Amino acid sequence: MNINALTCGPNAIETHAYDVRRYTSDMLGWLHANIPREKTHLIALLKLCQLHCKDIETPELALLLAKSMFCLQDHTVLFSYILAEYCTCRRAILVRLFINALTCGPNAIETHAYDVRRYTSDMLGWLYANIPREKTHLIAILKLCSRTDKDQVISDSLANISEGVTNPLRVRIEKILTSNTSPIALYTVTSLLRFYRKTIGGVIPSSSLDKTLIELVETSEGVFVNTLQRMVRVKILEKVEAPGPDLIPSPGVTHLLNLLREMLSAAQHYEDETDRQSDTLRVVSNIIDPLLQTINLSASRLSTVHMSVYLLNSIHTMTKALEEYPNIGHYRERLAAQCDVQVDTLTSEQSSSFVVNLNLAPMYTILQEVNNRATSPGGRQDALSRIPGMEVASLNNFLRNFDNFLANPNTLVLPQVNLILNGEHRNAILTRSCQVICAIYRQLYEAVHDPTNMYENPATLLSKTPAEIRTILETKSKEQIQDVSNVQQPPATPAIQEV
Repeated sequence: MNINALTCGPNAIETHAYDVRRYTSDMLGWLHANIPREKTHLIALLKLCQLHCKDIETPELALLLAKSMFCLQDHTVLFSYILAEYCTCRRAILVRLFINALTCGPNAIETHAYDVRRYTSDMLGWLYANIPREKTHLIAILKLCSRTDKDQVISDSLANISEGVTNPLRVRIEKILTSNTSPIALYTVTSLLRFYRKTIGGVIPSSSLDKTLIELVETSEGVFVNTLQRMVRVKILEKVEAPGPDLIPSPGVTHLLNLLREMLSAAQHYEDETDRQSDTLRVVSNIIDPLLQTINLSASRLSTVHMSVYLLNSIHTMTKALEEYPNIGHYRERLAAQCDVQVDTLTSEQSSSFVVNLNLAPMYTILQEVNNRATSPGGRQDALSRIPGMEVASLNNFLRNFDNFLANPNTLVLPQVNLILNGEHRNAILTRSCQVICAIYRQLYEAVHDPTNMYENPATLLSKTPAEIRTILETKSKEQIQDVSNVQQPPATPAIQEV
């Protein structure tokens, strides 16, 4: 009721308040005369909003709609009805614009459907650009309203408007996922969906479009992993062959590692750190794990030395491929541990080869037996010079071979060791092997110079001290490193450290 009619002027209704009958009759009469007129105004306002709700992009009409919504905000049913009408109209417009962007004109999005990355990016980018525009329109028509739930009204209305584009988007994304067999392309699509789901979801959380994007992300991740696993199995069967005589990784290993690099670099710009770390681990585990199993199976048919060299070369190649990715530390540690195992195995084999070729095995056995007897209670030690195999003639035979070894240590290196790709691994193996020879020579030198072993002229028999032997090997190692560097090859014999 208009307060002025009650209180203002000489004919104000309340001037007759003393007359209860007239007072009541005047109030009801005023309501009977004026309510139909207000109802007529509301109906006219409703029709005006219905007529022009599609013209929100016109500034004058947008202001008119904002004033109309302000007048209707206290009439909940009419206010909700106009909002529903507006959302229906804008939903149809948004769908039409989306379909036109997809199919109409020389620059239609679907003209690039052959390029999966661009096609997906253009579709999601169009939605990302236009949905915030709809939010801007909603804010404009409700800017004069003072409702406490205005933010929720805008959010619900925006979800309603965007619902229309979910089906066209879903159909096209699912077609991409079912028709594409490239794991790189599928990974790119997954990363794009995940990126735009976060950005669009921030504008319209819990909406139908947001839920659709979440479902598409989950579907895309599943299709991507299955496709990757299937491709890895096929490539392993087709390209990972038995080791060749050069003991380097087969072309299939290189192919899969190149696939890993391409995949991890395909979507770096669309992912945050958490997603990048998760995806890196997923890709690496689906490529490296089956590849390691296949390599170990192939190597199991080889001899110990051939197997260790082949595994060392293959693992080194994988380690190099993973160097630029910081989020897979445990994989690098795992590969490094396997390299250490192979280096230990090859060190043992190379040391044994040195000992056998230098005729050190019998002497080393005798020295160990004599030392054991000397340390046992009541043990009696004979002079070494009287034990067969330790006499002067046997020592001279050893020293001839040993002098040849010192002149060119590389002559006794196992051929397979020279096939190791990583110079650090090769040098570590030869360094440790030469340390074993130096240690045995030191025991022999001390035994020959021990007076109790009754060698005549020990200084003449073994004229080189253990320190001199180590220095000679270090010098030869440096010379070989210099020679090899001139032809861009890794050195064959490393420097010998103090034993």
